[in-house]
Amino acid sequence: MPDHVHLLVRGLDAESDFKSCMKLIRQRSSCAFRRMFEERLWQDGYFDHVVRDADDERRVLRYIVENPVRAKLAKRATGYSHSWAPPPTFAARNFSSAPEPSRSPHGQNPRSPDAPESPHG
Repeated sequence: MPDHVHLLVRGLDAESDFKSCMKLIRQRSSCAFRRMFEERLWQDGYFDHVVRDADDERRVLRYIVENPVRAKLAKRATGYSHSWAPPPTFAARNFSSAPEPSRSPHGQNPRSPDAPESPHG
């Protein structure tokens, strides 16, 4: 997308720290971008959504991959040159072997699946 990015991030274990991961991603990409273009890359804050189960993960993955189509930047997800569109077998995978998070990445109780996304910054 020309003005934002979607990421689907999964921690490697129960001690994975989402906020630290996002900070590192933003710092490294920002430094590289600033060196090349001499301007700021990221706005302050971001939105997150806790993925609850395999069905939710597939739904989020489809949303991300199909976003350029909804924005009329491509006719098909695979036709958008700035996107990685997984093969259909990947999207159909059973993700139930992923560890269930015991708490949200911010140390609070997880939000209900119907709770709105929240900004962080």
